[in-house]
Amino acid sequence: SPEYATIQSAMDIAVSGDTVLVADGIYSGEGNVILNFRTKSIVVKSENGPDNCIIDCEEETESQAFLVNNGETDGSCIKGFTVRNAPVGIAIYNSSPTVKNNIIEDCRKGIHCDAGSNPVINSNMIRNCVGEGNGGGISLISSSAVVSNNLLLGNSSSKGGGIYCLDGAPSIINNTIIGSSGIKDSSESN
Repeated sequence: SPEYATIQSAMDIAVSGDTVLVADGIYSGEGNVILNFRTKSIVVKSENGPDNCIIDCEEETESQAFLVNNGETDGSCIKGFTVRNAPVGIAIYNSSPTVKNNIIEDCRKGIHCDAGSNPVINSNMIRNCVGEGNGGGISLISSSAVVSNNLLLGNSSSKGGGIYCLDGAPSIINNTIIGSSGIKDSSESN
């Protein structure tokens, strides 16, 4: 398969139905962060799992590893990365991608879903995401996400350190939340 200078350049050339296989390494900087599917139903996955393929957002103020915001569906898949040092590891707006088998760590918010996004968030480890807003690990605003079999460790925020929910009707199934902190009321869960 061809080699590309950045992850985004490979995603840009891919067509729906393709898989973008990302080689082992640490990826950062332009073309390797704020990755966008641009409506395509493609799988973006690491070659050898999250321990070997890291997207480091390097604490850039406006940076996410992935920004999914073009109405993508579950055929748009993020699989097998470690995402670290981002304000938001994976930001999802008005889209419903699949987020599976990733490690998201040391971000201010792990995964943020908003504006009618209904992603499948399955079998991820989200750890040490500490921020001021709502939802350190996973934030679901007006979202009917399916959140299952995730491990959330040591996440904290003002409200809903592990998982924060506001509006929507998410399905939260078989997740393990350990060492998370946040102010709790009837609309949120830690």
